[in-house]
Formats: sequence, structure tokens, C-alpha cells
Amino acid sequence: MKRLAKISKGTNFKFEYSLLNSFDETYSELNNDEKPFICFRQAKLIGRKNGEQYLEAKSLWNMSLIYQKSGPFEEAMSFAYMASQACREKPTDEAK
Repeated sequence: MKRLAKISKGTNFKFEYSLLNSFDETYSELNNDEKPFICFRQAKLIGRKNGEQYLEAKSLWNMSLIYQKSGPFEEAMSFAYMASQACREKPTDEAK
């Protein structure tokens, strides 16, 4: 799997997160299969590293929506479940 640049931690992470979500939505609309997942995974990690469960959950939910369109449906359900779990987690030690 391809990786993006270093994961941000600090004041600009919300801007980077928003930018990644814009990219992944665009790639998804263009029916590009791989790039939206790369962007969503990177955005999810930004949320986790910064202790923002909502951002992490939003990325997981967006991944479930992509799988809902492209399949398999089981993956869509799995990511939807992970999104709900991310909302319930306590902040990670990495984010402190």
C-alpha cells in the first residue's frame, strides 16, 4: 500500500485532515478504487494521533460508504462498526 507524508500532530492537523477528505471524495467520484482508501486511512491516523475520535470515526464511516458503492458489503459493515467503536474509545496514549 502506498503511504502519504508524515502524519501531522499539532496545530495544522485539522487543515490536513480536511484536505485529505476533499481528495478522497474527489477520487471516489472519479471511480478511482485505490486512492480514496489511502486518503481515508491517512485522515483516520491524523484523527487518532491527535486524540480526535470524531475525525477518526468520520474517516472510518467514509470508508464504509466507499465499500457500500464498490463492495464487498461485508467490508462496508465492518468499517461502519469500527466507526461506531471509535466514537466510544478513550483517547490514546499517543495523542497525549
